[in-house]
Amino acid sequence: MKNISKFMVLPAILGTAVLIDGCGGSSSSKHKSSTVEISGRAMKGVLANADCIVSNTGGITLYSSVGEDNACTGSNGRYSITLSSTTESDLDLPVSVEIRARSTETTYKCDLPAGCEGQSFGAAVPITDATFSLKAFVPSLNRGTSSAVETVSVTPWTNIAARRVETVAGTGTITADQIEKAYGEVAGVLNNVLGLDGTSSSFNTNFFELDVADVTNPITDDVNESDKQLGTLLSFASASVIGLVNESTANTSITAVIDNMANAFKNDGLFDVNPTAANIDDTALNIDLTSIVTNISNVVQNISINLDAANQILLNQNLGGSDTNDALGALETTTQAIVTQKESVTDANNDPTAPVAVPGSGGTPTGGTGTGN
Repeated sequence: MKNISKFMVLPAILGTAVLIDGCGGSSSSKHKSSTVEISGRAMKGVLANADCIVSNTGGITLYSSVGEDNACTGSNGRYSITLSSTTESDLDLPVSVEIRARSTETTYKCDLPAGCEGQSFGAAVPITDATFSLKAFVPSLNRGTSSAVETVSVTPWTNIAARRVETVAGTGTITADQIEKAYGEVAGVLNNVLGLDGTSSSFNTNFFELDVADVTNPITDDVNESDKQLGTLLSFASASVIGLVNESTANTSITAVIDNMANAFKNDGLFDVNPTAANIDDTALNIDLTSIVTNISNVVQNISINLDAANQILLNQNLGGSDTNDALGALETTTQAIVTQKESVTDANNDPTAPVAVPGSGGTPTGGTGTGN
C-alpha cells in the first residue's frame, strides 16, 4: 500500500475485521499509539462494492482499497476502517473520505421511483464509469481521546460541500473552519428544500455524521435509530439526483450530474433559483435550485407507489409520523409548495439558502427525534 505515512491500517472489510501489516508504524515508538475508526455508509442509493480512499489534507493517502481483492463497501453500502498513528497530532488534521467505483463490481441501488438507467426501483444498477466518485471531508479525527470513532456517511451532498471546500482553499491548506462552513451552507439548502427551516430537527454542520437510510426497503434497513428522520430525508435528497440525468446534454450520466451539482455550488455556496439568469456561473450545467427541489418533490410524491403497505408505514414512522399521521403526505405538501415558490421567483439574486415562508404547507415532517448531532 503506497503513500501511507506513520499510520497502521486495520480495515474491516464487509463486516470482517482483518489485520494487515502496518506501513511505517512502529510499536517501539516512544509516543502513545492513537487510533480512530472511520465508519459510515456510501449512498447514492446504496453504493455496494466500491473502493474507499482516506487522505489527509496534505495529500497523503492514509488508506486505500484500490487494487485490493476485496471492495471497501459491503452490499448495504457500509464500510469500516481503523487508522492507528504513533503520533496523536496526526489525527488532528482534516481528512477526506472518497468513495470510488471499481472497474466492474460497483453498483448503486435504484432509489428513484420511476426507475434508474433502465433498472427498476430497488434494483442494483451497475456503475460502469470508472471516474464515478463521492467525497466527504472530516474537520478532525482526534476527539481528544486515545481511541475515537468517527461516522462519515458519503453522499452527493457531502460531495457538494467537498468541492466548495476545495474551491475556497484553492492552492492553500484546507482548514477545519472551511469544512464546517461549507457543510453549513449545504445544510441550509437541505433545510430549505425539505421545509425544515425553523424546526427543532434540522440539518447542521455535522450532517455528514448522520446514518443515511435505504428508503427502498425500510423494514430490512439497519439505519441508526437516532438518525432515522434526518437520515431518511437525506436519502430522499440523494435519490433525487438520479432524476436530473438527461435533463440536458450536460447531464447525460449520474457522474455528470454529481459533478455539475458540485460545480454549480462551488464558487458562491449557492444554487441559483433561475437557470436563465446572468449570474449563473455556467448555464450549460443546468443545475439550479428549482430543478433540485422539483426532483425531491417527485421522489417523495411517487415513492409510495413502489412500497408495500408495511414498508410505507415504517417509512412514515421513520419520518416521525404514524399510521394515522402520514408524514410522507406532509413532506410532499411542503416540498411541492417550495417548488411552486421557487418557480415564481424572478430575482435570481435572492439567497436560496435563506429561510423561506412556505405557503399552505400543511405541516412539516416533524415529530421524530432524529438529530444531526
